Amino acid sequence: MKFSMKSFLISLLVLLGLVATSCTKDVTVTIKTYSVYNVSLASASVNGTVTVVGDEIKESGFLLTSNPAQTYLIYNNGRRFQSTGSLTDVRATFNGLSADSSYRYRLYVKTADSTYYGTTYEFLTGDVSIPVETVNGGFFAMGGTQEQDTFARSNEFPVHFVTVSSFQMGATEVTNAQFLKFLISRKIGGGGSGLTASGGNRAIIDPYNQFGLSYDMRNATWKIKPGFEDHPVVNVTWYGANEFCRWAGGRLPTEAEWEWAARGGVPNNENLFSGCSLAQLSDYAWYQANVKVLPIGSRDTQPVMTKAENDLHLYDMSGNVWEWVADWYNLYLPFTQTNPKGMSDADAVESGITDKVRRGGGWADRDVNALRVSKRDHNNPEHKLGSCGFRIAKDI
Repeated sequence: MKFSMKSFLISLLVLLGLVATSCTKDVTVTIKTYSVYNVSLASASVNGTVTVVGDEIKESGFLLTSNPAQTYLIYNNGRRFQSTGSLTDVRATFNGLSADSSYRYRLYVKTADSTYYGTTYEFLTGDVSIPVETVNGGFFAMGGTQEQDTFARSNEFPVHFVTVSSFQMGATEVTNAQFLKFLISRKIGGGGSGLTASGGNRAIIDPYNQFGLSYDMRNATWKIKPGFEDHPVVNVTWYGANEFCRWAGGRLPTEAEWEWAARGGVPNNENLFSGCSLAQLSDYAWYQANVKVLPIGSRDTQPVMTKAENDLHLYDMSGNVWEWVADWYNLYLPFTQTNPKGMSDADAVESGITDKVRRGGGWADRDVNALRVSKRDHNNPEHKLGSCGFRIAKDI
């Protein structure tokens, strides 16, 4: 049989083409970077996630630089911190940082064939002083208990028994002065949005507050209306409250922790409000009937620590501003629970739950029943409310 050279060359080219195609890898890389947390004058922590399909991960971590001229962070030109988590759950702590200095960080992942990078983000080292009180754990009846029953709404039932472990709680609601340090450290711009723990940007705070914090577009800086430094920060979304707590090395309290602390850490506490009865309420809480009128004729938040403290030395657990807590809003379950944390984000999405819980009542409430220790309310976590702030909790 005759075999032509032309046919042979064609066959060889086809064969080579098939081999090249089979050796070419179809690699898909997904990199998600989250916001910095536990930020201090000398350190900060960060995490992110990586998925790689079609190649093998050899190394992952974060790149860091404080050099403003180093505009593009790549594997060999920044301080490299390999993951202390796993290759896909990437975690690192930046130590040895300089106080009040600006840094940029970027997640990287090395595979067998290449190096991939996430988005670059910035932060400024800094810290904030937040007085906290230790709340000893205990066992209590949560919800519309006997002293609350006459005024309680349906979402305060069924009463159920809860055990909480010891933790620390901010003695006051987070103030404008404290939140300003976070905004500067996290380099939140005039839009009031920033990177969050879930990845991607979310609304953090309303930049156009009439009182308290607002963004000065002319000078590209955040400012506090004079006289409002020690007022609780408001018009903060749940995401903003959650991010502040992470940044400061803490977290939002769970709903159960909040109610236990509001009840003074005492089982069977019969006070309708935090630390007091209705007859004593004006000494312990700011609400519309007693809130001071501002010089311009309006009412608003009041400075923290200007009313009496409850049995745990916590101020404004009833009144001044409502407080975001960690939990998604859902109806109570009739079960005894230990350290309940509510639904996960994934379960909330699957169940169509869209709101987060807020507690404690605020300066704008006419009905004092809003200030009761078992009272629950809720809003979408991206809502900004002029009478809602938060306080920090920390693990012991």
